[in-house]
Amino acid sequence: MGVALGFLSEALGLHFLIIYCLTDALTGLTCEFICFAGNFVRCAAHRISPCWKLNCFSEIPTGAEPYRSIVRGLNVEGDLWPIAKTNGSTGGLSLRVRGLGWVVFAVCLAASASGQLSAQEVGEAIVDATIGEWLIASEDGSVGCHIILGKDKTIGGRVVTEGKTCEAPWHDEIAAWDFSNPGIVLRDATRKQLVGFQEHEGGAWKTPMDVSPAIYFIPQPGSMDRIPTAKEAYGNWVLSDKGKSLCHLSLLETVSKRLDDASAVELGKDCAASVKKTKIDAWQIAEIHLVIIGGEDWVYTMTPDKDGFVSDDGKFHLKRDE
Repeated sequence: MGVALGFLSEALGLHFLIIYCLTDALTGLTCEFICFAGNFVRCAAHRISPCWKLNCFSEIPTGAEPYRSIVRGLNVEGDLWPIAKTNGSTGGLSLRVRGLGWVVFAVCLAASASGQLSAQEVGEAIVDATIGEWLIASEDGSVGCHIILGKDKTIGGRVVTEGKTCEAPWHDEIAAWDFSNPGIVLRDATRKQLVGFQEHEGGAWKTPMDVSPAIYFIPQPGSMDRIPTAKEAYGNWVLSDKGKSLCHLSLLETVSKRLDDASAVELGKDCAASVKKTKIDAWQIAEIHLVIIGGEDWVYTMTPDKDGFVSDDGKFHLKRDE
């Protein structure tokens, strides 16, 4: 049945993971899934809370963290008897459907085929999970724009204010944000859509695949102000822990001897024992991250800031060796 539904989903332009996810649930298996913003797929019947594109993951993918709390359970009346509970390990939802579960599946198909979910149908929980600071940044590595998505309504959607850094072309252009295809859109004062973002599997929010250069939309960016590029990363760096130098290293253009899809790292002779222990020998750019790779599956991710790169926990910094 899963194969047949997979073909049907492709014919209707659906994301096939939603089909397999619900198929597993209908056959009595527990299906782990999270609900986060992407191409709109409404799954609503008998007061089931509206939600967006569903995907099955064993863990929350990067960029989806703000939506851990969106799914609050299924509020159902009538002929449906689902059992829903939050999964503590993934922040997702465990769903077991009994009885007329096909009603849910049919409604998902119908709503998906229509391709639209109006802003009026988005619940307050989704709005609350979306508001806050975001970074708009191009894949070309130019300095981006920090904006704050607000909850109050205005012309064209909801209010937007500029954050601590906002460079052209976004400066003074963005007046509102809203939920619309392809996911979250930004509009100017005349209601014209400036750009739209969708959630990509296992990655960050960004413009649809046909938009070039890609523009990323990153929630809770912290000190991040741009997207890393390989050209920016090449050269000599100093790795430090809260200001204390740990190691001089070079990010090389040559291909890693161990990994075909990564470049080589050369460590200096002054590296601390804690750094040598990781056996760092490779690096690569993975969407919004600079990824430092060592032996035994040791991986550390960093994002760019005004001084170079900073680790996700803010502890480690990479600064140019001057």
